Amino acid sequence: MKQALGSCLVLTISSVKGVRDGHQHDETIKGFTYNNVKFVNVDTSSLPGIERARESGLASPGVTPVVFSSYFHAAVSIFDNSHRGRAVTLL
Repeated sequence: MKQALGSCLVLTISSVKGVRDGHQHDETIKGFTYNNVKFVNVDTSSLPGIERARESGLASPGVTPVVFSSYFHAAVSIFDNSHRGRAVTLL
């Protein structure tokens, strides 16, 4: 799913792959490409990563990530009324 969203729809992905190679220590949110898919340096698959995403303004204009997380209620805190998200569940 990440590969399809990233390479076919050219969307930026936020997931555990975002903190590979030491990117979790970056001061600001930055994008990078891995296997032709653009990721941001935030791990939204963990609660500390979701907290960092919220504090760093992951949902701000210009970033527009697809957030992958099993912590739905915590991940909702990344967004607000000005920067809304959409939820999708795959079974």
